[in-house]
Amino acid sequence: MTCGVVGIVSLGVQITQGLLKYYGSWKGQDSDILDMCASLDSLSRILTILWKTIQPPTTFSVSINECVEKNITFVKGAMEKLEEELKKVQGTESPEPGARSTMRRHVRKALYPFREETLRKVRRAVSEARQDLNTALQVLQVFVYLEFINFVSQ
Repeated sequence: MTCGVVGIVSLGVQITQGLLKYYGSWKGQDSDILDMCASLDSLSRILTILWKTIQPPTTFSVSINECVEKNITFVKGAMEKLEEELKKVQGTESPEPGARSTMRRHVRKALYPFREETLRKVRRAVSEARQDLNTALQVLQVFVYLEFINFVSQ
């Protein structure tokens, strides 16, 4: 696997863990947040498994590499969306001058992560990433199975 693929997967683990850290403290408040946390946790576990699987010195055939890399590249788009949401909930934007605008910013910042639209965007990005990762993991699973069959038949 290329360093870029490993980097995307590693970044995905960091992003999902950041979102879980933020939303995790609120998951008992609302079923939508609880469901989203469950999806984020599942995605984080899939990313962690994939990250461990593709670590060097692991080598795969060219066709396996290409298929997995293609799916991971699709995951990058979903990770960018999740990273954008993480930055928003962490409040990385610079404050505007003035007490009134600062207060408005704090109120918007406090409410933003819980808007239905925000939760829907996060769930959609998580779902996209999980689909692409599942495909990559299935390809790797077939590879491992074929390697096992070759080993046993020798």
